[in-house]
Amino acid sequence: MRSEPIYRVGIFFVNDIRDKLIAKLHELGIVEVKESEIENRYEVSELHSLLSSLDYDLQTIRPGNNLLDVNEIDYLKVEQTAKRLKELYKQRKELVDKYKMLLDRLEDAEIVMSYVNYDRLPTGYKLIAYRINKREIDLKKLDDTAEVYELPNNQFLILILADQNKQVIVPERADLMYVPNSYDEIDKMRDEIRQINKEIQLLTSEINNIETDPYLRDVKFSIMVYLNREDVKKMIGKGKEYGLLECYVPRRYLNNLKSSLENTFGNKIEIIYEKLENSPVVFIDNPKVVKDFEQVGYQFGEIPNYKDIDPGIFYYIFFPIMFGFIVGDVVYGIGIMIIAKLIQLRMKEGILRQMSSLWFVGGIWSILFGLIFNEFAGFELDLIPTIFHRGDHVLEYMGFAIVLGFIHLMLAYTLNIVKHLTPEPDWEHIITSLSWMSILAIVFSYIAGFFQEWMLIIAILGVLIIAKEEGLIGIMEIPSLLSNLVSYLRLAILGIVGVILAKLINLLLNIGWVSLIFVIIFHILHIGLAILEASIQAGRLNIVEFRTKFFKGGGRFLNFFSINKLKGESQDG
Repeated sequence: MRSEPIYRVGIFFVNDIRDKLIAKLHELGIVEVKESEIENRYEVSELHSLLSSLDYDLQTIRPGNNLLDVNEIDYLKVEQTAKRLKELYKQRKELVDKYKMLLDRLEDAEIVMSYVNYDRLPTGYKLIAYRINKREIDLKKLDDTAEVYELPNNQFLILILADQNKQVIVPERADLMYVPNSYDEIDKMRDEIRQINKEIQLLTSEINNIETDPYLRDVKFSIMVYLNREDVKKMIGKGKEYGLLECYVPRRYLNNLKSSLENTFGNKIEIIYEKLENSPVVFIDNPKVVKDFEQVGYQFGEIPNYKDIDPGIFYYIFFPIMFGFIVGDVVYGIGIMIIAKLIQLRMKEGILRQMSSLWFVGGIWSILFGLIFNEFAGFELDLIPTIFHRGDHVLEYMGFAIVLGFIHLMLAYTLNIVKHLTPEPDWEHIITSLSWMSILAIVFSYIAGFFQEWMLIIAILGVLIIAKEEGLIGIMEIPSLLSNLVSYLRLAILGIVGVILAKLINLLLNIGWVSLIFVIIFHILHIGLAILEASIQAGRLNIVEFRTKFFKGGGRFLNFFSINKLKGESQDG
C-alpha cells in the first residue's frame, strides 16, 4: 500500500569501465540514475549528436529486440534509408492531399452536373454553384437567373449561369462548389483519382517494407539504447581516475544490484548506499489485479509521495461495491460485464481499457446486489426470494448508503493515523484524526437516531483539538463533515431513479409485443447511462471524499534505466 523503501546508491568506479558499467545497469534495469552532485561531468560525444539525429529520422520505425554493436551499424546506409523514408512520407502526403482534393471536387462536380441540362459549359459563360443553409439565405434577393434546388441536411443548391465577365456575389456563409466544364472532365478526374490511389499504395508498400525491415528495426533499437546510455554519461560525476554514478533503487533490488556489479567488476567499483527517509521517487507494487484501478486513480489525481498510503487497493474494494449498489440489477450487471469484456478485447491500453476492468468487477457486484434486490431489468422473479426491495424500502436503502459512507470515511481517517505512525509517531496528526473520527461518529449517531447527550463532551473535546491543531480552517471544515457523509446518499438516489426508469421502460410492453424491440433498445441505453452515472458517483466519492482525508500526493514514480523499456517492456511501479 505504501512505496517500498528507496535507497540512494553511489557507485565509485575506475574510468576505464564506465561504458561497461552503464551497459550492465541498463541490462539489469533496476535503478534510476540521478544526476551526480559532483559538478565535473563527462562531455557529450559526437556519437550523441549522430544518434540523436538518426533517432529522430527513424521515429516511425518500431524498435526490434536485438542489440547491435555500436561499430556494426552502417551509419551511412541508415542515413540514406532514413532520407529515403522521409521523401516517401512527403510524397505520400502530397498525393493524399491531392487525392482528398480531387474527391471533394468530384463530389461537387457530380452534384452540379446532375442538376444542369448541358454536357459542356457554353462558350463565354461561367456557372457559379454553391451550397447554403436554408436559414442563411433570402431567396427573394437572388438573381433572376439563379436556379434553386433542395438538398439533404436542410440546404439549398444555388446554380447561376452568367456571362464570363459578369461579377456574381456569393454569400459569405455559402460553400462554393467546384464546377466542371463537361462530363469529360469528370471522367478525367476519376481516372486521375484511380492513378493517384495506385501511386499511394505503391508508396505505402515501400514505406512498410522499410519500416518492417528486421535490420532497420534492430538499428532503431540499438540507437535508442546507445542514446539512452549517452544521456546517462552526462549525469555521472567525473574525477581524474574515478567516476561516481548515483542512483535510486528499491529495497527488493538492492542485494541483486550489489552482487551483480561486484561479481562483474570486482575491485574496480566501490558501492555505498543509504536508506532515504524522504525519497523524491516512489516504487509501488500493488497486486496485478489492482493495477487498472490504481492507474485510473492516477489519471484523476496525483501520484503518492513517499509517505503516502496508496489508495489503489481501496479503490479496488469500494468502487465496484458502490457501482453495484447503484446499478443493483442482475440483467444490467451481465450487460455491463459483456460491454467491459468487449472493450478489453478491442483495446489494450488507454483510460477506457482501464475503466473496463472497474466496470467488469462492478458488473459482478451489480449482479450480487441485483439478487438481493430481486431486480432483473426492472422485473421481479417469483423463483427468487426478495431479501430487500429498494423500491419499497427507500429510507432503509438510503440508510445503507449512509452506513457505507460512514465505514468509508472512518477507514480514510484510520489510514491517515496509520500513515503518521511510521517511521515515528506524529501524535499531532494522529490525535487530530481521532478527533475527526469522533465527530464523524457523533454525526452518524445523530442521523441513525442513537445520539446520547454525553456524546457532546466528546464532540466539544474534538472541536477544541481541531481548533488547536488546524486553526480557523479546521473549524470551518467541521460542517463539511456532515455534507461528506450525506454525499453518499447519491448512491441510493441514483439507484432508486434507475429502478423507476427500468419500470417505465417495461410499461411499453403494455402496448404489445411489437414494442419489444424498443424496450430492448431503451434498456441497452439505460445500461450505458447506468455505467456513466455509477462511474462518476463512485469515482467522486473515492477520490474526493475518501482520498483527501489521508492522501497528499506530489510523488514521482521511479523511472527505471532499463533496456527492456525500449522494447516496450517496462518494470512495474
